[in-house]
Amino acid sequence: MRVLGEFLSDDRGRITLPKDATEDQRERAKVERPNSSYAAESLFNLPLNYEPRKRRNEYDFKRSDIDLWRVWYEQVKFGKRTFRFVGDPTEYDLDGPAPKEKLQRIERDRKRDEGRAAGHKNSSSGSETASTVAFVGRPMSIAGIFAASGLCATAVWYFLKRRKAA
Repeated sequence: MRVLGEFLSDDRGRITLPKDATEDQRERAKVERPNSSYAAESLFNLPLNYEPRKRRNEYDFKRSDIDLWRVWYEQVKFGKRTFRFVGDPTEYDLDGPAPKEKLQRIERDRKRDEGRAAGHKNSSSGSETASTVAFVGRPMSIAGIFAASGLCATAVWYFLKRRKAA
């Protein structure tokens, strides 16, 4: 899956036809396709339980279909989605069967995103609130340290300047 996914971003072999292309050039362009097109066709033919588009009788290699597969693969690659095959209940990521923790995290993130899309604010648990407070408090303490250091440096400069003047 990883190899096919990486080939989705490989456009070597893509031919861009000029507006006044001859029939011979058009036929050649139909035969010579980019690697991303072959990867999308291979993913399309795998018995995946999820497809980023509805099945058609014949795959026509539209650029928009390749882009949909790219989005799907990026989500799998960055751990935001898993995949499974028809008839197999096992969820997979790019390293093999997905761990239970990852599946729980993906489900939690999906619900959070749905809640955000609906405009709802989810109530957070105590542990999440504590970690948020600790995270927010840390930048404030760093800013305080810089302010105190600046104040000390200014005081030292002021006293040294008065001392030289006297």
